[in-house]
Amino acid sequence: TRDSMEEARAVDAARARWRSASAFLGSIESLGAGGVSPGNHRAFEAFETDVLETARQLKAVTDGLGEQSEQAFDEVMNALTWTELISLIALILSILMTVIGIQLIYRTLVASMDELSEGALRIAEGDRNHKVDVTIPMELASVADTFNRMTEKILEQEKALVTAASVDSLTGLYNRREFDRVLEDEVKRSLRYGTSVALVLVDIDHFKKFNDTHGHQGGDEALRTVAETLMDGIRRVDKAFRYGGEELAVVLPSSDLETAAQTAERLRAAIEEKDIELPEGGPAQVTVSLGVAVCPDQAQEEERLVEAADEALYEAKESGRNRVVKAPVS
Repeated sequence: TRDSMEEARAVDAARARWRSASAFLGSIESLGAGGVSPGNHRAFEAFETDVLETARQLKAVTDGLGEQSEQAFDEVMNALTWTELISLIALILSILMTVIGIQLIYRTLVASMDELSEGALRIAEGDRNHKVDVTIPMELASVADTFNRMTEKILEQEKALVTAASVDSLTGLYNRREFDRVLEDEVKRSLRYGTSVALVLVDIDHFKKFNDTHGHQGGDEALRTVAETLMDGIRRVDKAFRYGGEELAVVLPSSDLETAAQTAERLRAAIEEKDIELPEGGPAQVTVSLGVAVCPDQAQEEERLVEAADEALYEAKESGRNRVVKAPVS
């Protein structure tokens, strides 16, 4: 650098002056004491000048080197300070990221546990369709998946229990308990909205005789065949029930008396034509008698509606069976 070159020239100049001063000293020593005279005064002044200038130049070089050393030291210290600062910043960032990571993991765990707890609470309150959505961590995701499968199993079991509690096992029709519930709801709806609901009671003619002739298995097959024919011949909004023994029932929402009577006649004819496959072999046939009543025309309460339909059914049986009788309008 420029500073180094100047220092080198200063050192060379000082070296040259020192050689000149040394040569003068040598000449003084060779003269001895008698060789020194006033004429040598200028030579002594030059010698003094050389010595002082040499000292000054060397001091300047020394001072320059000292300043460079201090500057280099400061630079090293500054560099060391920045390194340490960078290391400290890196350490702080590492700790901060670790803390943030722990917080995120904690929040994820808490959120996942809250989701599981909320799911369990909703399931306990009856919301069987609720699903738990947990994807992380993997352990809780596995728990959530097991939880959802458990919920589905519970729902299936509950549906099976509801079906078992509301469906007749022999015929596949709704049972008497479900009949009472549905009829009550439909009568209330009919009165509230000014619509009509029809009830058809169905009795298998001479069922005891059929049962005695073909045995209980034959009687069961006759009940199943009549039940299947009823279900095949009604609308999706209609419901068929095993009312008791060989007596069945059909509830027809939004049907007036004439429409319900037409449906009943169609069912009667279909049952009459239906072959019953008996366990011992060979087909058999049965007929049915049907009584029809409508709310609110014949009754405005479910009990009275059942009575009106039952009275019409009794008339059908007394008048020759295998027929449809409509309850009179009250």
